[in-house]
Amino acid sequence: MFGAATRGRLAAAKYDRELAMSGAWWTEYFARQDPLKPLQDYLRKREPAKPQSPAERISQYQAMKANGIDVTITRVPRKR
Repeated sequence: MFGAATRGRLAAAKYDRELAMSGAWWTEYFARQDPLKPLQDYLRKREPAKPQSPAERISQYQAMKANGIDVTITRVPRKR
């Protein structure tokens, strides 16, 4: 029992040491990089997504089926 606890504590100490070294390495790595631009420079202006038409959906499923994906297309009647 003591041996297992000792091995566990040694593994935890090794993990803590590697975590500290990794944190130091990444800190220095990012310190040497060019500063980031403001977030808005990275976000592109997007238009709201338009809903797909039934024909577009069917064509996507047919393309998946053509690529070997097992797709079963079944028309489900709507309840009104």
